[in-house]
Order: sequence, then structure tokens, then C-alpha cells
Amino acid sequence: LPLLGGFVGEFLILVGAFGSHPVFALVATSGVILSAVYMLWMVRRVFFGPVTLEANLRLEDLSLREKVVAVALVVPMFWIGIYPASFLRPMDRSVEDLLRTMVKRGARVELAELPQRSEPPERALAAASRREKGAGE
Repeated sequence: LPLLGGFVGEFLILVGAFGSHPVFALVATSGVILSAVYMLWMVRRVFFGPVTLEANLRLEDLSLREKVVAVALVVPMFWIGIYPASFLRPMDRSVEDLLRTMVKRGARVELAELPQRSEPPERALAAASRREKGAGE
């Protein structure tokens, strides 16, 4: 679902797949949509559906400890979904090195030009952004 960590990963994978295999990416996108629909349906039935076992009527709500654990799990899920750059930026160098290695071995990589090794990723992104703005005018 959007704003959650899993959505970021699915989105990045699908964007990459559309460039090289659009048919497979379209099939995968429909799978992502169907799984989100199923998950929402399941959550509605489990959490908001009628109580079918009488023994479940006596169950207590979450204790403070369980609420703290739930918050500790939910906050990072939203953090990754809303601000994924805090987790993706540390991988920039290794991904750039991997792409350079792939290009050296003859792989077809369709990206904007890769920054030089000595250039920080932030500077390369800013330069690419300036070039795009200049080309659009």
C-alpha cells in the first residue's frame, strides 16, 4: 500500500522492469494491485468483522507493552514508505559500482550518465536536475 515500506520496493522494481520487459512488468503490476485488494479485504474481515466465537468476546485489548511493540514496528514501516531516501542513499555508491561493472562487461544500462567516482551522489543528482531543467526550457 502507498506510504508503506513495501510499496517503495515494489515501485522501484516495477519501474526498472518496465524499461526492459514491459509485458512482464504489467503482469507484475496487476499482481501487486490484486494483492493489495486482497490484503485490505482480509484486514477488514479480521479486524472489523463480526465476532463469531463467543470466547473471543472476553478478550482484552492490547496491553501497554503490546502497544509499544506495535508502534515500534509500524513507525519504521511508514518512515521507509514516506522517506525512503534515508535507506536508499547509503546504497548509492555500491549501486553505482555495480552498474559500472555491468557496463564494463557489456550490459546495456539505460540510465542518465553515471556520476564520476569522486563526485558525491547529491552533486550528481543536482547536476542531472539542472540539465533536465535546461533541456525542458
